[in-house]
Amino acid sequence: MYTLKSAEGKELKMPVSAMAAKMEYIGTAVSDKDWYNWCISPIDDDEGKTHLFVSRWPARCKMGGWVTECEIAHFISDSAEGPFKYVETVLHNDIMPKGQIAPHNVHVKKIDGRYCMNYIVQTKKGVPDAINGQVIGLAVADSLNGPWKFVGEDGIVIRPQATGWTANSAQGTDNPDIMKVKDKYYIYFKAGLSQADSKYGYAVADKLEGPYTISASQITDNVNYIEDTTCFEWDGKYYLLTCDNFGDNTGVLGYGILWESEDGKLFKLADAKVGFGLMSDYRDIPENAAYPYGRGKIKFERPAVLMRDGKPAYFYASNGVNVDGFEATQNFVLKINL
Repeated sequence: MYTLKSAEGKELKMPVSAMAAKMEYIGTAVSDKDWYNWCISPIDDDEGKTHLFVSRWPARCKMGGWVTECEIAHFISDSAEGPFKYVETVLHNDIMPKGQIAPHNVHVKKIDGRYCMNYIVQTKKGVPDAINGQVIGLAVADSLNGPWKFVGEDGIVIRPQATGWTANSAQGTDNPDIMKVKDKYYIYFKAGLSQADSKYGYAVADKLEGPYTISASQITDNVNYIEDTTCFEWDGKYYLLTCDNFGDNTGVLGYGILWESEDGKLFKLADAKVGFGLMSDYRDIPENAAYPYGRGKIKFERPAVLMRDGKPAYFYASNGVNVDGFEATQNFVLKINL
């Protein structure tokens, strides 16, 4: 039986996974006082270097800048633990197709010998509480150094439907990640009439570029809001790793949920475990820490897993605490000692 120190005195609603219990804090992955660094996606190249694709926006815009000013930047290191060096910005407002702004929520995978980049964009200006214009895009490249090409006419592969579970979604179609399941291509994403109603579903295609068909119903049975999935295959099973924003699913606000499925089509709380803990489970919070996301918020968001030798090897995420004391968010890296 595994445990986390932040669970002391609380009634957990699911067991703690070995992954969550065996994480070792390494340090900051991307940190810059001039940028809010948020969504993060790690991937190794064939030469053994680790690349990060990071959603970021100018610190002068504060937290709300992600809706209008976000871009996706590329970093590289000789090691999964860093240090990471900025290479270039690959998606930004000036090159997005007409009517799209603020590419965000990036995930990059290698599938069928090509690199696939999932992201979201706004199709109308708004604020974080009213972003039902969000849609999901996909770009592909033969190299992690690009060039990245939007699929189809404008890159958009998933948008809310006129009917069904995505209709009138409060946040549009959101938080995507892509995975090949057997011979089909699945993009997992969330939608719902409200935050509390938001659950994950998928869109499936016979070809990587689409067209993608949205599942008939939602595929997670969470009891309150979850977000920020990353997906991966491990030991013959399929996994989603999401945030439990309010703690009603795990028992602790801000824990992660590691969802498990035999076929990648249905994920049940009864089979889930705690996928990650709070920052305080892995390192002490400095007295001079800053909280650009809100005082005392030390939960991880936008989790991502770097797979090596068929199993989770490193965990990357953003967090509401800045351990260096300046007012901008940072990305962090932890080693998974399985």
